Amino acid sequence: MDANLDILVSKQQKIIDDGAASVCLDRLSNLPDELLCQILSFLPTKYAVRTGILSSRWKDLWVSVPTLDFKVHFWREFQGNYDKHKVKSFVKPRMKNLFEILNRILHLRGNLRTTKFRFVSSDHFGPKKLFDLMDVVARCDLEVLDIELTSDSIRDLPWCLFGSDNLVVLKLSGELELDLSDDVSFPNLKILWLKSVKYFNDTSVEKLLSGCPVLEELDVNRPREDNVWNYVISVPSLKRLTLDFSSLQGDPDDDDYLYLSESESDSDQDVKREHHLFVDAPKLEYLKLVDHMSDDISITKMPCLSQAHICVEKYYYMDEGVKPYYESDAFGILRAISNVKCLCLTGYTLRTLVNSENTGMPIFRNLVNLELGFDSWNGPEMLPTLLRASPKLETLYLPEGITCPGERYYNVNEDIFFEYQWKPPKEVPECLLSSLKTVEIWKLCGEEEEELKLVKYFLKNAMVLEKMTIVFHYFPCHDNGMDCFSVKEDVLKKYPRGSPSSKLRVYTPVLVTKE
Repeated sequence: MDANLDILVSKQQKIIDDGAASVCLDRLSNLPDELLCQILSFLPTKYAVRTGILSSRWKDLWVSVPTLDFKVHFWREFQGNYDKHKVKSFVKPRMKNLFEILNRILHLRGNLRTTKFRFVSSDHFGPKKLFDLMDVVARCDLEVLDIELTSDSIRDLPWCLFGSDNLVVLKLSGELELDLSDDVSFPNLKILWLKSVKYFNDTSVEKLLSGCPVLEELDVNRPREDNVWNYVISVPSLKRLTLDFSSLQGDPDDDDYLYLSESESDSDQDVKREHHLFVDAPKLEYLKLVDHMSDDISITKMPCLSQAHICVEKYYYMDEGVKPYYESDAFGILRAISNVKCLCLTGYTLRTLVNSENTGMPIFRNLVNLELGFDSWNGPEMLPTLLRASPKLETLYLPEGITCPGERYYNVNEDIFFEYQWKPPKEVPECLLSSLKTVEIWKLCGEEEEELKLVKYFLKNAMVLEKMTIVFHYFPCHDNGMDCFSVKEDVLKKYPRGSPSSKLRVYTPVLVTKE
């Protein structure tokens, strides 16, 4: 009886599900073709083609979709022990078939315009295939071109095949070499992404950017070696700039960080060459700069800048040990972006500023939001200076804490890298007296007296403070359990406050017992 009931319920549920699917499909079918094609344009092409089996109306609808989106990784289908030549032989006919399909689709589309073409592949992709691919691109009146080739063979991009007059978005990623022996022109290009591409020489970058008179967004991620020593970005129309030049050395706190030896850093070495970065973008509104590669950074004034994220540092290995080094004026970078409203300075940047031979902190007259990383060598040494330089600051965010480098198990007495001491400014900064409303500090250890002094300083001197948030850091808990947090929270709440209406919120982590 129960079994029969289960079968009946199952059949009824199937009828309901089929009916719901039918209603849903009918609703879609009632939409105009233009809107349906717009919906299908968000799908990879192979899925758009499969909708042709839904009904007679859908049979050829995918042909009118204005985008082509292919993501192919044929080598993953290879079975058996990996052999480079066997995999290449396996991929070759499948890639040939793919291009036949591409040409067939373009033939079916006739005079219909293709506005977007995206091609992603990790298969071996030689010069001949790249030429065939760009030949397909040349026959489309594209607005968006996105090519991502991640195999290990370098290919020279055949710029001569570009139909570039209407191109608005160009994204290139992978082992592509940009050899611009002739001038290129992208009169309508607004967005340009260059990820891990290589260049023939320095002028390749300058020629490419000079051919983009209305460019608004540039995103560059440089590989370890890209044949460019002077990276010049001079684009008057640019509004958003993201530069990731971290690949050369990696993360300075990692064990495998690439230091330059003393001989490599010796200016007398004939073989020694330096990386330089020059940025001239007077209309820039957003800047993210991560650079562990450049020996010198020069940035012209950016009066329109609203948001900036700065992470700059370079190291050399000297006889006396590892030495932070930056020939460029790190403070000069800050002076160029002094009109910024929201600013993030990583711990590496703070360390660079402390060790910079040239000083001169600018006044950030428009800065309202400041985020600071953790400097594991110098602690909060730059904090008083930055507070004095930010008279209108409203929010201060310290996501990495002020004493701990981020380890889950952290002992403030054993793992500290500097003699921690909070040195408050001689005079209370203007922002604390008139504008600072929110302070948020994460990874507070609570065991360091000087650390608590900093919290006490903010509570006492921030006269218009509305909310302070404290998030305790993980640390080993032995005998006293939750009491260790509750005691610290009680101490914090008893601190005198300059703003009677301010709220203090304290969050404790999930306790982890260390055996």
